[in-house]
Amino acid sequence: MLTASSTVSDLTGHNVQSKVGINRQEMRLNPASEIARLHQFGNVFWSDLNMRWIVLGQAEGLEVLRQETFCLPNYGPLVLNLAQRLDIDLSHLYGISQFIPFLHNGPRHEKTRNVITRLTAQLQPAYIEHLPKAASELLVKWSDGQPFDFSTDFADQLHVHTLARVIGLDPSDLIGLTAKLNAEELNFNNSVMEFVSVNSNIEFVFNELSRLTKSHTALRLYMEKIGKTLESYDLETDFNSQIYCLAAIFILGKDTISGALSLSLKQLLEENGDVINPKEILQGAHFPREMLRISAPVNLVEREASLPCSIGAHQIAQGDRILIVIRAINTDPSVYACPHKASESLLEHFSFGTGIHACVGRNIATQAVNATFAKLSEFRVLHQTDIPTMGKGRNTRKVESLKIRIEMSDHEN
Repeated sequence: MLTASSTVSDLTGHNVQSKVGINRQEMRLNPASEIARLHQFGNVFWSDLNMRWIVLGQAEGLEVLRQETFCLPNYGPLVLNLAQRLDIDLSHLYGISQFIPFLHNGPRHEKTRNVITRLTAQLQPAYIEHLPKAASELLVKWSDGQPFDFSTDFADQLHVHTLARVIGLDPSDLIGLTAKLNAEELNFNNSVMEFVSVNSNIEFVFNELSRLTKSHTALRLYMEKIGKTLESYDLETDFNSQIYCLAAIFILGKDTISGALSLSLKQLLEENGDVINPKEILQGAHFPREMLRISAPVNLVEREASLPCSIGAHQIAQGDRILIVIRAINTDPSVYACPHKASESLLEHFSFGTGIHACVGRNIATQAVNATFAKLSEFRVLHQTDIPTMGKGRNTRKVESLKIRIEMSDHEN
């Protein structure tokens, strides 16, 4: 097994070995420079610090993402063991983990993934139809030039507002859920206290969705559809399972879309300055796609080798963990002429993964970015009014705060 390490000098002048791996803080705040630092160890290397293989090259990353040999780690037992050791109730956390199609393996994983995929596909036509209206309603209230936070007032809200309309709810019914829905908390790299906090949030979401189901006919009808879909795959169809399935759709969609939108706008402003004319800048079908390529909402994707295998020239042992750096494979200089800037390239990006575990909501997330940029292009001027702050996610990326002002087109003033 190859080991990446760097040599530094201690106070006596002797060379000492320091462990090398991903600096999560730098990957969150300065991903381009962190990836450049890691590249000195090659496209694929073993990290003693992370106790995982690190994959930076696009060819090698796609090899891992598209092969069934590289599967998803089974995190379910981790929750159960933690609950037993701490003697606390983590049932809500465990329950929803069984309905998130990226956190477990085996036959159940395939079935739950198929359920979420089918439900998402059924939602998609109506979702895309409602997106422009939801985007317009969320933005038009700020069209008088009043400063607002694009991240919290728009990006965090768009998925929930759109999905509410598709199901038949008023978006105001779901305001209490938005702040509690956070996919990053479910990445299972958290501390014990964070696990307890996550369970509390999931319990709140569960109780709130249960209350809404009992008081809204539209939601009850949609829950029946979830139940029938679960039944078609021989999964549990009880009320709790339906609620967990619905919560997974809300959580995964909301955070993926929020991250994609906030990061894309941040990148747009970095490339073009604090004051831009959206009509001039947001041109071409390539623009939203390129924003997604260089502003992926997921930093890292983890896999586990189910059998002895290889990645390029590297031999991988059964049970070895692999971290694919999505931002790195999206900006591989051997593939993209302008790795870190938007161009008119028609090349594919992998911000939502690829292969057998690709994000089931990638189509609606892409449409959400398209709809947002289309709406922003109707405004005359867009100002950034404060320095953006990044979220604290380890594996997922989003902008915590992005203050802007927008002004309507001249003919509407």
